[in-house]
Amino acid sequence: VPDVPVEKSININLPLYTSLQGVSGWIYIDGGSRGILVYRASLDEFVAFDRHGTYNAYEECDPVYVDSNNVFNVIDPCSASTYSILDGTVTNGPAEYPLKQYKTQFSSGTNQLRIYN
Repeated sequence: VPDVPVEKSININLPLYTSLQGVSGWIYIDGGSRGILVYRASLDEFVAFDRHGTYNAYEECDPVYVDSNNVFNVIDPCSASTYSILDGTVTNGPAEYPLKQYKTQFSSGTNQLRIYN
């Protein structure tokens, strides 16, 4: 997965980010190689993954997406590999490597979420 600079700051109180206001909420945002998936794991913990699948990463492919039937699965449309939304690990191959994760920092006082590498 290509290394690209990521430095994003979002206010989860804005209407665009409503789904992140509750635990287990998720959203896609611009950035990274093929977009970024942000998931709220707890009141103060967020995880962010690049939507670039890790199986045959140099091939052109649509971004990974959250499974509509099981929000804890992220699906690679090219290889049918699945990943955990909790930590990006592979839950079903052929992919061998986890999703690329970005660092997150949340300020509950301002409701600002920083996503960076």
